[in-house]
Amino acid sequence: MKKLSLVVAALALGVVTAPATAHAPHVGPKKGQTIHWGTHHFELVPGADAARLYIYAASNRQPVPVAGFTAKARILSGGKMTNLAFAPAGANVLAGKGAKLTGDWTALVSVAVPGRGTATIRYSAKDLATLRKATGHGHAG
Repeated sequence: MKKLSLVVAALALGVVTAPATAHAPHVGPKKGQTIHWGTHHFELVPGADAARLYIYAASNRQPVPVAGFTAKARILSGGKMTNLAFAPAGANVLAGKGAKLTGDWTALVSVAVPGRGTATIRYSAKDLATLRKATGHGHAG
């Protein structure tokens, strides 16, 4: 129960463990919420059947092969906490199948970056909607 309370508190506080960055969160090429961590950009794209995590180089925003990357998430949706494991699903994408990232959700995603450590990044439907509205990219999905 203590572990669950810590996860809920981290989700509520919007924890992102990452080095200081010059890049603000933004809407990525796939219209998902994109966060800068280290030398990478991580774009989480919600979906009714899977969550997709696209990886790009921060320096030039080019796709980065996912070989060696692993990711998992804790998702809070509809008052329920769900664990999600991601697997390679393309050149620069990891997919978490079975995720229901629709409606109001928050995800705490941990990405093991080869040779760089682990990024723990908070994404949410609310933040994505705000970013999309600010940039004219439509609804939160």
